[in-house]
Amino acid sequence: MATASGLCEAAPITMRTRRAVESVANSSALILRADQLQYELDEGPCLDAVWTDGVFVVPDLRATAGGRGGRPAAAVLGVGSSVSVHLFTDTALG
Repeated sequence: MATASGLCEAAPITMRTRRAVESVANSSALILRADQLQYELDEGPCLDAVWTDGVFVVPDLRATAGGRGGRPAAAVLGVGSSVSVHLFTDTALG
């Protein structure tokens, strides 16, 4: 999540197993809830990055048409933008 000046305000880390994802670290309760909403709705830029091995930049979540719920759920929580990046490793780090 970024501020109007473009600075990062909050960040989560999502870990993927063969069949599921879970938040393993986060910098705020708000961003944890935004991740949980993506998991509940089974959609969002974090999941897109995790499952497609990609990078997803959404500069204005409020202006982005959402999926099933209209606006993206994170925008309703107050998240303005997001950058989701799939990080690669061949071993578990912790």
